[in-house]
Amino acid sequence: EAKQLMQERCRMLESKLKGQKGKSLQDSSGHDGNSEKLLFTKTGSWVIGAGDMRSQIISLGEHASSVDARFVILRWKFDSTPSDLNVDFNIMKGKCETPSDYAKADYLIKDRAIMGGAGGETEGAFNIDSTCTFLWSNIKSWIRPRTVKYEIDIVALK
Repeated sequence: EAKQLMQERCRMLESKLKGQKGKSLQDSSGHDGNSEKLLFTKTGSWVIGAGDMRSQIISLGEHASSVDARFVILRWKFDSTPSDLNVDFNIMKGKCETPSDYAKADYLIKDRAIMGGAGGETEGAFNIDSTCTFLWSNIKSWIRPRTVKYEIDIVALK
């Protein structure tokens, strides 16, 4: 019952986030005071085989020298299919390419089981080497692959 309540709470927060995305913030004088700047968006998709993992390394790249990594927000949303099966989701600070890197990584989100899709945002993802790593894991499944379609926005606060 507690798990079901938490999942409902997550869905509610994710729908709130979806509603807020794209709206500009208003300052006290009523002028459009956009306090954030979209640096770039990355979209893609993966087919994650049964018993397999896929990672995506996100780097600030050319923006690393022009922004303070402490004030960069990482926003993500993704959908997995089939939507009635779960996939584990992780976000790690820094560049993590191998299972040994995953073992010693600094996790922002670790082993979050997702059914269907998810969305959220976090700060501090780029504090190590101006990179972070997304990891989707299907190692608990030995029969069915998963398809993950994702969109990642990198936003700098002004």
